[in-house]
Amino acid sequence: MSASLTAALSRVSLDDHEEVLKIAESTLKKTPSDITAQHVKVVALLKLDRYSDVIRLVKDARPELKEKVWFEYGYALYRSEKPEEAVAILEAHGGERGINHLLAQAVSS
Repeated sequence: MSASLTAALSRVSLDDHEEVLKIAESTLKKTPSDITAQHVKVVALLKLDRYSDVIRLVKDARPELKEKVWFEYGYALYRSEKPEEAVAILEAHGGERGINHLLAQAVSS
């Protein structure tokens, strides 16, 4: 994680998702390729229930980010009532209990 991102995040409550999102976006303005800041942004968007924004961001992302946030992407698809797409993403990376739990929810939707 970049030093400036770490420093900025240490000054806010990590439960203040709007502020975390602003910090991630500010970092990305300076360093658009910062994968950690992109990941922080994805998580903040999820916490704000902005699933369509997550989907759009990940669809347009570089492969490095897609590989890092595949679970978050699958969850956003599931919450956006796109269970077939969520299942495809999750099955490609499955195996862990939490993933299988989300996969079971998506399959039963």
